[in-house]
Amino acid sequence: MKIAVFGRTELRCSICVLLLVPAAAVLGKLPALMLALVSLAVHELSHAFMAARLGLIVSSIEVQPFGFIAELHTPPRTPSECLSVAAAGPFASLLIALCGAGLGKYIGHTSAAFQDFCSFNLSLGLMNLLPFLPLDGGRLALALIEKRTGRARAQRTLSLFGIIFGVLLFCAGVMLVSATDAAFNPTPLAAGFFIFISALSEFRCSCGSNIKASLAELSRLRSGSAVRVVPIALRSDCTVRKALSFIGGRGYGIIFVVEAGATVGILDENIVLNAALRGENDAELSTLLPEHSASSAPNLPVFKR
Repeated sequence: MKIAVFGRTELRCSICVLLLVPAAAVLGKLPALMLALVSLAVHELSHAFMAARLGLIVSSIEVQPFGFIAELHTPPRTPSECLSVAAAGPFASLLIALCGAGLGKYIGHTSAAFQDFCSFNLSLGLMNLLPFLPLDGGRLALALIEKRTGRARAQRTLSLFGIIFGVLLFCAGVMLVSATDAAFNPTPLAAGFFIFISALSEFRCSCGSNIKASLAELSRLRSGSAVRVVPIALRSDCTVRKALSFIGGRGYGIIFVVEAGATVGILDENIVLNAALRGENDAELSTLLPEHSASSAPNLPVFKR
């Protein structure tokens, strides 16, 4: 449900949140819910602020039962931008916890609500540094390893870790609830369920992540924006399917097609992407080259073995 529009960013609120507020009030948990929502708002708005500072368009910020979700219209263009946007949230949460601890030590006495607020931000910041998708630590790890493994493979691996972590956290919550001498704490249950569902969604989307990233690069290029060029050398018998795992998300790919130690042609990722859209995923790169590509480009670099 749309609440307001700030510039090009929509502020949305899930219907579930509206139902959660009266339920928390009945259970006497409304103050705790408000503190959690404020902490999550600062965390997520830090991501949005950093993205806006980098020139990225934040299309919407939605209030969900387990936090705020910022959706970027334009994804980060470089690994450094990915790192900056992903690190902004945990940094803000840990900064709040650190400042709160310092203030509490200076004053000497703080309320229980203030201590809970600082503890929640500390837990939020530390948990989001875990290298599992969809957590911010997973985004940091994705930006660091996608160059070596390809974005799709890295996203699958990190989201699989996220699924396992979500299941373990949910099971820990069930064990806490079943303990007769423990007070009811729904946080592990809710967090585990949210992480599991989000990680499962990331895993399902990983197969098309490189294609989505390539389409985003093409969109920026067609709109007149400058994009980063990423050169890559692949063998002529490399398939379109395998080539797609090496491009996308890091810039506009220029592929040097190599055969017998020499470059026989050059392709860009637009040609490879169009071949995939035509269903030619098992076609070799050599079949995508123009007939006289080698003769029309006599000064192509030679790659020695």
